Amino acid sequence: MSSGQNKKPTRILCIQLKQLGDVLMTTPAVRMLAQNFPDCEIDFITQRPADTIYLTNPNVSNVYCVSWKLRELPAVLGKIRRQKYDILIDFSGRSKTAFLSWFTGIPKRIGYAGQKKSWCFTETVRVPDQINYAADRKSYLLTALGIDPDDSGLDYFLPEDAARKFEEKAKLWGINGSPLFAISPVSKWEFKVWPAERFADICDRLVTQFDGQIFFLIGPGERHFAENVRANMKQKCLPIIEDLSLYDAACLLDRAACYVGNDNGLMHLSVARKRPTFAVFGRHSPTRWGAPAPIHCTIEHDPGCKKSCHYPACELECLTTISVEMVWHKLERFLKSKL
Repeated sequence: MSSGQNKKPTRILCIQLKQLGDVLMTTPAVRMLAQNFPDCEIDFITQRPADTIYLTNPNVSNVYCVSWKLRELPAVLGKIRRQKYDILIDFSGRSKTAFLSWFTGIPKRIGYAGQKKSWCFTETVRVPDQINYAADRKSYLLTALGIDPDDSGLDYFLPEDAARKFEEKAKLWGINGSPLFAISPVSKWEFKVWPAERFADICDRLVTQFDGQIFFLIGPGERHFAENVRANMKQKCLPIIEDLSLYDAACLLDRAACYVGNDNGLMHLSVARKRPTFAVFGRHSPTRWGAPAPIHCTIEHDPGCKKSCHYPACELECLTTISVEMVWHKLERFLKSKL
């Protein structure tokens, strides 16, 4: 990798708003920025709960957590302007972050070519169609700085005492030495949610065939997803814990034999913790959102309409035609190669 720059920047500001997965996808680019500009201060703008991704990331100095309320933005912009950043990189590709980039007044502003508000940037980058994985597409923005992206591995760092605190909770929840499966049947998007009764069948097989323990990995307000799966299960599962922090979720994944779930932010967290990850994909393509490393595995079905998707004017055949047997056939082989 080569920076290709005569004058090294001293301060860089990056922007990526929610969701959790979107922010995790920026971590390879931030890591490469830190490697190429080791004396540069890198700051980040995002939203909760994704701010925890960078609060413990050694490559980032400061995190601005915005709520996007109009009355709060002037104070955030004022603070940013006083920091005298050299470069801004907008990984979001959204109109409102493009406007925010423009209002910062930062002299070099990098964003995606082809978006509606590309005039807000001083330099735009057109990502080649053959670059598929979202993390690689975000990292490609660094070519505007002369950096050749070469690593798409996601990062999520834990505080020093996170593992110890989690182990105390794990004992209370009944987690033992059996293979632990982190099951995440959740998503806020209907077109990502594989049916609960099918997850239940998979959970039962994990218990009976792998002597596994089932832990439902969910976020705030998502308990009903886990309850729906548990109601259809014949085997027992561990207690459903709704108030897990992202730190606890990461520690749980560190203990897990495998993540099994929908295409969601927790799937990307599993990838970032370098754990075996198996995800069921609906409307979105795993070539864009599924990690390419062999330690991870995805399953999808294209009924012939994915490229010209007409959702919600459909029956979500991309999800409903993925049977339990299709998932189990691929998951069982995947687990036998990892356990």
